[in-house]
Amino acid sequence: MFWSFLAIVISLISLYSQFFFVNHDLRVNLVDGDYTKDSLRYQIVYHNRGNQDATILKSKIELYLKNKKKASSLKLEQRKTPLILSAGRQNYEEMKFSADFSNYNLQFWGVNWTDTLAVKLSFEFLNDNNYPSEKHFECGWIKLDSTKKVEYYLTEMNSIELESDEFYVRTYRTEK
Repeated sequence: MFWSFLAIVISLISLYSQFFFVNHDLRVNLVDGDYTKDSLRYQIVYHNRGNQDATILKSKIELYLKNKKKASSLKLEQRKTPLILSAGRQNYEEMKFSADFSNYNLQFWGVNWTDTLAVKLSFEFLNDNNYPSEKHFECGWIKLDSTKKVEYYLTEMNSIELESDEFYVRTYRTEK
C-alpha cells in the first residue's frame, strides 16, 4: 500500500514538472572582447537554461560618453533576424564594429576625441510572458588618441540573465 502511494506521488510530481512547470531562464555571456587594428569584436554565448523556447529579437552595440549616461548614443545593430533557442540549447554570436572612428560622425553628439567612450551591449528579447523587452549592460570602454585611433580599450566579461517584467510598446500614426 505504501509503495503504491509513493509511486502515485512520484508520478504526479513528474507529470507536473513535465507539463505544467514553466521555467524561463535565458542568459547572455560575454566570453571575450578583442581589439584588432581595424575592429572591436565581442563574442557572445546565448544559453537557454529553461524548459521553454526563448527568442532573441535584436542585439546591438552602443557607444556613448562614459560620464554622460543620458547622452545620445551611436547604435550599431548586429542581429536583424530573430534567434530562437529551444530548451537547453546554446548559440554563439560574434558582434563587431569598425574601430576606424574617422568613419563615424561622433561630433554630431558632442564627442571630443579625448573623451572616453563606454561600450554597452543591448538585447531585445521576448520575456516569459512573450512581450518584447530590453536589457542593457555596460561591458567596457574605449579611449581614442588624437588621430582617432583606439589608444586603450577595456572589456569586462559578464553574464546576465535576460528577464524582465517590463515590456515596451510601439505605436504608429498613419496619415489619412
